[in-house]
Amino acid sequence: MDEETPATTRHRVFFALWPDEALRDGLARLARSLRGGRPVPRGHLHLTLAFAGLVTAEQVACLQRAAAGVRAPAFTLRLQTLGGFARARVAHVAPDEQDLPPALPELAGQLNRALVACGVPAERRGFRPHVTLRRDARPPRPRSVSLPEWSVDRFVLVESGDRGRPGPYRVLAEWLLQRSTE
Repeated sequence: MDEETPATTRHRVFFALWPDEALRDGLARLARSLRGGRPVPRGHLHLTLAFAGLVTAEQVACLQRAAAGVRAPAFTLRLQTLGGFARARVAHVAPDEQDLPPALPELAGQLNRALVACGVPAERRGFRPHVTLRRDARPPRPRSVSLPEWSVDRFVLVESGDRGRPGPYRVLAEWLLQRSTE
């Protein structure tokens, strides 16, 4: 049996926007109101910015250093369109493409470049911002929903599970976005 050492232990991590409690409550209510599949646990609701997957402790440290150098403005995000991904079998809520703050894809791009700088392959698919609400579900028909506005003033690095195994999410670190001086 192989014994894990700090050098071989893998951590499943991703950069994300982490909702405040008011928005998290609204997202959890919306998830419970949908049918089919299973709701994402309240404590797991997030918007993925860049997915690293299984990485070493050394790569986690590199990602934290790289994230500390990210410079992006704070912004407001409106999650207003219910939908989903048929292939992934998830229901989600997303911002309307016409209402997407330019700072969001720019932040995701900076974090994907951080992955590459730390020896982690960047996501090949284009950035499609959303919060997954239910898994193993048929996507609902697209429609507008009303949720509190999200004042995005930080991003986080999250570990999902323990040593690469599924389990609770844990915020490893967070970084503030730049506030406007106006």
